[in-house]
Amino acid sequence: MLVIVTILSFVGVLGLYFYSCSVQPIQIQIGDVGLGDIGSVVKTRGYIMELYQTIAGDVMLEMADLDDGASITVYIPENVFSNLGNSELIPGAEIEVVGEVQEYQGEMELVVDSEDDIRIVQSPDDAKLTIEMLAENPELFLDRDVSVRGQILNIRSERMWEKGKLVDATTFQLRYSGKYLNYTMDCVLLGTDVSNDFYQGQLVRFTGTFEYYEKESKYRIVSDEMTLHS
Repeated sequence: MLVIVTILSFVGVLGLYFYSCSVQPIQIQIGDVGLGDIGSVVKTRGYIMELYQTIAGDVMLEMADLDDGASITVYIPENVFSNLGNSELIPGAEIEVVGEVQEYQGEMELVVDSEDDIRIVQSPDDAKLTIEMLAENPELFLDRDVSVRGQILNIRSERMWEKGKLVDATTFQLRYSGKYLNYTMDCVLLGTDVSNDFYQGQLVRFTGTFEYYEKESKYRIVSDEMTLHS
């Protein structure tokens, strides 16, 4: 009898082990999530494009793969979101999500069950932030340091007032081709004239503070350090 009980216990533990292995999330690309995955638990990663909270407190976010443009909606119940306590869950951040694939109004979505199912991979400042993201969610990046890439347009030398004195400056626009639209972002490099060092159409990266310029009623990126690089 003791031998039989021992064998049954061993078989039970072994069965639980194999079951737990069978319910491990499937690693998958966002673009590969389809109807055949409904009911499955998957793990995927991407960049938050937009996020909003419903009246009930639930959170809906769109997560996109910036390499192929595929996106999927992630549904986070209020009780899960309230336990996250992570201010970096904003557009531009790269995240990894574990969730059950469901269909809602003809579209695939991931439903998160626990706060442990969402992990911040990179903060917005370190991730592949784009001008399109800034244009679509300006209030979320306001007064934050950002770094974006684009093609130079209309670069020129100017003189500007900065902290009570007149300084050299370089003004230009960065052009970015989004999924559906072309975007341009005004940029200012204070204290340095590099208008002759760069050319129209050159692909560059610029790092600075994203701000709202009330005088001209527009958003722009401003830096007082040489952060413009090809």
